[in-house]
Amino acid sequence: MLAKFTFRRRWNGFRPMFHMICGRCIPRAWMPWLFICFFLLFPNEFLWLRARNAEFQAEEINRENTLADKTLLRHQLLEVRLRSALSNPMAFTLNFTLPVLVLACDRPAVKRTLDSLLRYRSQLVGLSPHQFPIIVSHGCIHRPTRIVLDSYKSAIAVTEFVDKSPQSKSLSHITRGYQAVARHYKHALNRMFLQLNYSAVIIVEDDLDVAGDFFQYFAATLPMLMDNQNLFCVSAWNDNGRPGLVDPSRPDLLYRTDFFAGLGWMLLRSFWLEINTNWPDIFWDEYVRKPYVRKNRTCLRPEVSRTITFGRMGISRGQFFDTYLSTMRLNEKWQNFLQLDLTYLHEPGYTKRWLDSVYNKSVEISLDQFLQGDLPNISTSSTRRLRVTYQSQADFEKIARKLTLMRDIKSGVMRNGFVGVVPVKWKDRWIYIAPPSTWTGYDLSWT
Repeated sequence: MLAKFTFRRRWNGFRPMFHMICGRCIPRAWMPWLFICFFLLFPNEFLWLRARNAEFQAEEINRENTLADKTLLRHQLLEVRLRSALSNPMAFTLNFTLPVLVLACDRPAVKRTLDSLLRYRSQLVGLSPHQFPIIVSHGCIHRPTRIVLDSYKSAIAVTEFVDKSPQSKSLSHITRGYQAVARHYKHALNRMFLQLNYSAVIIVEDDLDVAGDFFQYFAATLPMLMDNQNLFCVSAWNDNGRPGLVDPSRPDLLYRTDFFAGLGWMLLRSFWLEINTNWPDIFWDEYVRKPYVRKNRTCLRPEVSRTITFGRMGISRGQFFDTYLSTMRLNEKWQNFLQLDLTYLHEPGYTKRWLDSVYNKSVEISLDQFLQGDLPNISTSSTRRLRVTYQSQADFEKIARKLTLMRDIKSGVMRNGFVGVVPVKWKDRWIYIAPPSTWTGYDLSWT
């Protein structure tokens, strides 16, 4: 041992000079012979170096294995926490961050949207405002709007998006506006999911008011969205949510729908990663409604809307606003969704109960009878409902016109439709607008 120590001490002192001499004075062809001489003169030291090298390799392997074990353990712990959380939605939402992404452009009235978000975020019950960071993506150069955004200082985070992609001169001004919106959406969602690494995001545009229980609604439905492969979004909007068409006494009631509405909605990173590659350059919402995107998945939506729009003028230049959107009912009866049992929305039980209610627990009336307003007196039981059947798109449009519903159909799906059925509360009666019981799917030719 003393010999080894003496050798290593001498070698450490001689090594710099040895390297200099070998590098300058000894031809490179002599080097193998020098190593052979070294092995013959100091065989024990050569074996020690080999053993020490093996020790270093073993230590490196152990470090890598330990790191891999720690990573695996961390993922296993996260998986256990997630599964535990999904079985206890309250605990899940209390420990989750769910950002609100506000998409803004040239509307200084975004102040109205931000004020309502901040006001109700400060009044949360059972949740923390820090769980809902508000991030505004400003998608155009508009000084008045930027001044408004800057006035909130640290209460919100603001990012800018300036579209530098080439634009076709053949597009109309309105079409270029839709293009700018689609590009802004893609940029903002890529940033939220791919850069900031959020797992879920609530999207709000700059012309929406929100209800007082807006945050509770999304917090309570988030575990369901994460745990159900047959859901792809949660919307705060009821497309037919005007007075006389909804039941204001049931602000707790939620539905599944095949129609993507938007206007205050939540999606997961997994869904975004699935659809962002083929994200269109225009009309992004029509893309999300395509059957090959939706893949028979549904959204959740409320009986009474948790958002309303005040933006009459925008890219669509007031399309539908005066006739439909301006009178939408915003929920005024606060609900603590975190304390409600929402298991009735789970599949496959939901669809079975829905079809049973539509076709077995309702009173059918003819189309002519309905159009003439000749509604029968039915049982006072809340479970008894009316059903009017449509056989064609023309039939559906007649019914929708009678009820003053929005009549446009997207990718064969009518607004609020679920397995072809649209529920409406009209003249204090629940009415199902339903296809024949032999219905097998949406007709893509209906537009």
